[in-house]
Amino acid sequence: MLFLNDEIETALKNDTILTNLLGGELIYEFFECGDRDISYPRIIFEEISNVPCVSYDNDEKYSRITYRISVCASEKLIDIVSAVIRVMISIDFVRFSAENIYGLPVGISGKVISFIINKECI
Repeated sequence: MLFLNDEIETALKNDTILTNLLGGELIYEFFECGDRDISYPRIIFEEISNVPCVSYDNDEKYSRITYRISVCASEKLIDIVSAVIRVMISIDFVRFSAENIYGLPVGISGKVISFIINKECI
């Protein structure tokens, strides 16, 4: 089983275009966009699934890993979402879905983007 949280967090935080759009490092793991204790804009990421997709000789060779990234902002939402997609593609993820987030505080818009990767287990 592979754990990619550190790789994803580092890639997102080290992207100067993204951090400039955010006004700093507002990237979190395991928060809700509707949580009023954190400022906006922000990015929240979490692993959704991590399953073996190729196994042989009683050993897992490849894993299929799915991450969900939520982007919440009062402005520049599309620019931030585009930057997140660019960063995730640069680390070999593929975007496979995106949807709006509803029920956020007034003036805040949100988008959830799901990414998948098939990665060799080392």
